[in-house]
Amino acid sequence: LQCVKELYDKTEDCYVCGICTDDDTCTRGILSHSFREKYPTDRTKWPRKENGTILSDPGKLPLSMPEVQYKYADKVHRKKCYGSGQYNIEKTDDQLKKPECERLKRNFGLYLYQKAGPATGKTMAEFKTGITAVLEHTFNNHEYCSKEWCKCMTDTDAELDDIDTKSRFLDKTKGETYDKMKKLHDSHTTPEKLEQLFHDFSSQKNETMNKKM
Repeated sequence: LQCVKELYDKTEDCYVCGICTDDDTCTRGILSHSFREKYPTDRTKWPRKENGTILSDPGKLPLSMPEVQYKYADKVHRKKCYGSGQYNIEKTDDQLKKPECERLKRNFGLYLYQKAGPATGKTMAEFKTGITAVLEHTFNNHEYCSKEWCKCMTDTDAELDDIDTKSRFLDKTKGETYDKMKKLHDSHTTPEKLEQLFHDFSSQKNETMNKKM
């Protein structure tokens, strides 16, 4: 909050329009306008819970400053959350094993860094469609894969070894593995969450500085 204030107060024609963080609701809440200040005489505009009670009001950004409109999510944080979800499924599933969890986590992270953001040349529509490959490739469905990294799209059957064609892929028809993994995948790839990830920014440089300090 102090950093955002100083940028606005001590520079000319400068303000923070977007910020890239992990899913820290406290930081995002503070960098917003207080609705008690924004609507002091109209309580009907105050955000409320489903039961009608008023939501907490952490906003501390002065009304004179533009509110941070675009709050981008940190890719590394989202990758860790995606991987943690796969490991939780692995604990109670007979088909999913730790090596597959590692590959899913790795592929999810690689896709975010290689295909997300204007600098990649990809559109948001292409990004939303392509990320489906992270899950489907694991089940030997290569409809969404890319020739840049998927051997099954470039090599012949004779060139693919046993580990690629048999033991490396999971079976959709075996148990409820696919349904559980797809539910997790879909929860991490909603349109809103993918919009938050479609950027070229990183929050890891400041995290590294924090650790050194």
